[in-house]
Amino acid sequence: MNVLLISVQSITTQGTESPLLSDKLLEHYFGTALYHERRATGRKQASSTFVIRGAVRVVAAVATQSHPFSAADLRPHDLHAWEEVRQSVQYRHTIHRAQRRFQRDPAAYLSTLEDLLLKSLPP
Repeated sequence: MNVLLISVQSITTQGTESPLLSDKLLEHYFGTALYHERRATGRKQASSTFVIRGAVRVVAAVATQSHPFSAADLRPHDLHAWEEVRQSVQYRHTIHRAQRRFQRDPAAYLSTLEDLLLKSLPP
């Protein structure tokens, strides 16, 4: 969460003399992001993707309010760093999917894990 706040602050305070955002301004940015998320999905609560990719979405929402971006601006310049971000997002997706499978049917999930463990052991 601290990384997200630093990212939001660095985007919104460019060209201003105030290095920190007030709580009210941060609340406005987060509220705006949640509002648009609810409108886009039609859900009253934040979706699970908002939690998984929320840091990226909030920073993108704040950045686009202050500066319009062209296609050249959005192209990744450091492909290695971009791949690392994609891998971390994929890892969080994998963890989230496993949690959901366990919540839906714990017995089946644990049975699948047990089968995988037995297959990986030498005979």
